[in-house]
Amino acid sequence: MKKHTCLVCKLEGSVNLLKLPKVPTVANNSILDLIIAKNADYQQVEINQCKNCGFIFNSNFSPNTNLKSFSNNNSEYLKNIFAILLKNGIPNKKVIEIGGDFELLKIFKQNGFDVKGFDPNYQGDMNEIVKEDYSESFSDFNPGLIIIRNSLEKSIDPFGKIKEIAKINKYKGKTYIETSNFEWNYEQKSFSSIFNARSCYLTQKSISMFFDECEIGLLGEGENLYCIAETAEVLELPHERSFQKYSKDNFLDQFEQFQKTINKHEKFIVWGTEDKSFAFVQFCDENKTKIPFLVSTNLEFQGKFVPISGHEILEPNKAVEFIVAQELPIFIPNFNYFEEVKSFTKEERVRIFTWQ
Repeated sequence: MKKHTCLVCKLEGSVNLLKLPKVPTVANNSILDLIIAKNADYQQVEINQCKNCGFIFNSNFSPNTNLKSFSNNNSEYLKNIFAILLKNGIPNKKVIEIGGDFELLKIFKQNGFDVKGFDPNYQGDMNEIVKEDYSESFSDFNPGLIIIRNSLEKSIDPFGKIKEIAKINKYKGKTYIETSNFEWNYEQKSFSSIFNARSCYLTQKSISMFFDECEIGLLGEGENLYCIAETAEVLELPHERSFQKYSKDNFLDQFEQFQKTINKHEKFIVWGTEDKSFAFVQFCDENKTKIPFLVSTNLEFQGKFVPISGHEILEPNKAVEFIVAQELPIFIPNFNYFEEVKSFTKEERVRIFTWQ
């Protein structure tokens, strides 16, 4: 298949939305060892939108990349999904999950369902996970529900993958797909899914192309979306639907904002470890000339390093001592951090600023 051929309709002809020369395979993932962080795997990302069907894909994606699934596994978030699926109806008490992190599958197990998961790269200790791809050899399990959470983005043929799974399951039961919402990222300029190397970027319109009929909904604040359908509704050929044409202007605006911020200040600290913080230091300060470190209250990030750039992530009290001694300003990519920063700096005279 040629580089710019659409992953779904298989036709050539696309509009480029964004080119990035060096994107970590898992961008918002801190690493314990500095040398490993600086030498983290990365890809070139070239995001295109098909002129024919509107599907958005990465023409530089390498199918050999072992990508970690980044799902929202907050307990309330998972309980909400579980409730949605129960309300929608599950034909039997058997559930499988394919290529995710299996946190949702654990909820089903805890509630008495017979579960199986499939992932050849699985490294956990859940006995129900088979370290293989889902195939015909498992067709006798006959699940009432197939879960696909944030794993379509690992496939160079996402529609083909859905069809294959449906065929193995004899087009029975229901299929649940969850993914990050490109539309939300685009409108909010959040780009949490953009700054990760993946094969495709799904929208409500594009995911509905795969089914004759399906239920589409939003999760969280809209940053994720889900699709529930009878597996029998999987189409042989994708539906032709109207689609939104996206512009590269939103991406260019974001990088212009990045550049204005980095150019206006000599040295400063970044407070927070959200996706935009990581993207900012990875693309604008790879050699650590302006930003000595990042700060986070999240224990999972503290003492670790940002991939590619190698910025260390410090806990707030230690960071504030350095900030005050060096009289460095604090940059907050998300203004929601303002009160948090004030609580740690207290009476100290520290300048806080956000995007320029």
